Amino acid sequence: MHALALDLELNKGTPIEIGLTEINLLTNTIVKTMSLPIKCKDSLDEEIVKLTGWTDTKLNRCGKYLWEWVPTLLRNGSKNRLIIVDSSDELLFIENYVRLNHIMLSSPFGNEVINVSHLYSLISGDYESRSLDNKLEFFGLRFEGRPHRASTDSLNIARLFLKIKEDYLFVKKDEGVLPGE
Repeated sequence: MHALALDLELNKGTPIEIGLTEINLLTNTIVKTMSLPIKCKDSLDEEIVKLTGWTDTKLNRCGKYLWEWVPTLLRNGSKNRLIIVDSSDELLFIENYVRLNHIMLSSPFGNEVINVSHLYSLISGDYESRSLDNKLEFFGLRFEGRPHRASTDSLNIARLFLKIKEDYLFVKKDEGVLPGE
């Protein structure tokens, strides 16, 4: 069984990159991370360029329009996959954007979603809004890669989920009694 960690970067409310990281839930390993750069009609804000490293030139050269990424989203976000997010708003944004722009009638993703921010809050008892970096640090992990790149953020969301899964969510058969026994 596989899951998909997802992150989204925006410029003026328009997506500029979708990050996807595939997770093998049976082996607790990261399979692959993908960056889906999206061409943007509007010029990028200077702050977005500083945060993400994306420029108008880079997006226009290697990006695609969102509708051109739909086959990739369908292939990687298929209906039977668990979706892992740090913000449910990002998943809703992609789903609504796809529908409102008549790219697809339904979501390219499944209905099963886990929000690592909620897991962090339940485990830590900290219900304040925290950065992904802070959540990783709480669980003894360091942020890997460039912050505010959707592909890097999705990788770190996947790492955070795997750490929480391994340490808090499941009892391994060889470690004792399983729930219900």
